[in-house]
Amino acid sequence: MELRKIPPFLIMSMTSPMLSAQISPSTLEDLARQRRWVELRAAAQDSHAGFYRAVAAAVFNEPEAEPLFKAVIQA
Repeated sequence: MELRKIPPFLIMSMTSPMLSAQISPSTLEDLARQRRWVELRAAAQDSHAGFYRAVAAAVFNEPEAEPLFKAVIQA
């Protein structure tokens, strides 16, 4: 019997709602320390998680990483 691969977008759509509900800064820190980048990226969508959004953007080499880090530094 052949195992089917689960598409990444399906996994993200299943985990994003669970992670977006009241994420504490310590949870975000734990995700970063455990290098769980996909979950960190989904959990850091809150406007108060600028540093962790920047970290996730840098890990995935997204162009908005630098402006996010600059905003954190200025704040």
